Amino acid sequence: MGLFSGVRPVDGHVQGMRIMTASIVTPGTKLCNDGEFEAGHGVISHEGVLRASIFGEVQHLDGVISILANKQPPVPEIGDKVLCEISRLNEKNGEATLLVIEGKRGSIDAENLIAQFHVTNITDRYLHQTRDALNIRDICRGVVIETKPVLRIDFRSSSELGVLSTICGACGGDMKIKLDDDWNVACTVCNTKDFRAVSDQFGVGWGTGREDIDEVSRKGKRWSEATEKFRNIGPSARATRIAADVRNDGREIEYFSFEGGSSGGGGAKQQADPDCRLFVGGIPRDIDTNGLREIFGEYGEMDDCIVMTDESGNSRGFGFVTYEHKDMAQAAIQAMKTKKVQGRILGVNLADDKSKKDKPKSIPEVKFYVGNLPFSITEEQIRSLFKDKAEITHINIVTGPDNKPKGFAFVSTTSETNADELVGQITNTEIDGRKIRIDVAGQTGKKSNKSSRELRAMLEEEQDGKKKRHRPRKEKKD
Repeated sequence: MGLFSGVRPVDGHVQGMRIMTASIVTPGTKLCNDGEFEAGHGVISHEGVLRASIFGEVQHLDGVISILANKQPPVPEIGDKVLCEISRLNEKNGEATLLVIEGKRGSIDAENLIAQFHVTNITDRYLHQTRDALNIRDICRGVVIETKPVLRIDFRSSSELGVLSTICGACGGDMKIKLDDDWNVACTVCNTKDFRAVSDQFGVGWGTGREDIDEVSRKGKRWSEATEKFRNIGPSARATRIAADVRNDGREIEYFSFEGGSSGGGGAKQQADPDCRLFVGGIPRDIDTNGLREIFGEYGEMDDCIVMTDESGNSRGFGFVTYEHKDMAQAAIQAMKTKKVQGRILGVNLADDKSKKDKPKSIPEVKFYVGNLPFSITEEQIRSLFKDKAEITHINIVTGPDNKPKGFAFVSTTSETNADELVGQITNTEIDGRKIRIDVAGQTGKKSNKSSRELRAMLEEEQDGKKKRHRPRKEKKD
């Protein structure tokens, strides 16, 4: 049988294209350039070249190039048990190279060779990252849970799934089950302790498994305080212990510490003074770390500044600023109480002050919504409006992104204010020809007369009314 069924090779070319002259190919063999033929079964495209992914005979039919295998490779299906080797570990996901599909003979083709898994598919307990329970080159048993668009496996749905064999990341020695608080395996050479999401057939292979495997894997249990502290310091601080696979002579390893002080690897950065670190909330979504640094840079030299983002890189609306001295932090807190950023006041306070005793007690207030204000309104005019009627504690004239007033404000007064009486006194009072509308927006210890949704509806109704009053009348045609 020729290289392509139905196509006659001429001097090693088919229709002007150079082709293989052998009819039997092995995985990785170059067949032709991408685009000259459509890839069929057993053919993959890699870097602009079509290559064979299985062992077999080349066939060309209707512009499609395929590989016909004398023996079809096994294809993983949902529910199949597989033996695999952990080949890649990221923080929240990883990859495993399939070795065997249990119950199916033959070598797995390249298209189904790599399976992915998420950190939540490893074991029945919270893991900060995949390396908390797996290591590179671990041999595991998993079950296929998804085949399209990518192959995905799970290690937690039954006790027979999980790590079957693992080696020490420090010296390369074999790891055996040894329970010691949260650790469940230990190296037979250097006695390094670690945790693995082990299968009930760990160290056995096939056959009767351990009946106490849930206890060994600590399924459903919480980490101890000491272990949680170690896990929580992040992948950078743990990299030398569980990410690298360094074989040495078995001597005790000193690990770099990121928790202050110094270590064998050099000086570690001291933790910032709690009075120097600020939490900043309510940051507009279009302000990034550089923008936050510009806003707070005028109050002193900063050690650190960051706007927190999600996995897509979008701002989460809050961040942290760390100054060199606490007086700079206090200056920033005081200044930001009145300074507006894109029409809003940011929430700024000490990030590390968690003591309830140090938190200022909230002062009972009565808050009012004041609407239909002229766009030229000032705080002095509002104070004059409330003069001799109530003691004002705070005024917030709501502005837009251009810092121009939007026609309404919120005014807070002391708790002694008679809200109903004040509303009656100020309602329909005129300022620059506008009749003021006022209502209770909220009151500590009492139920508000109007919800925020109702207040918003009042504002929209007010704005619609303005549009109707200024809408020109259409002249009637004779």
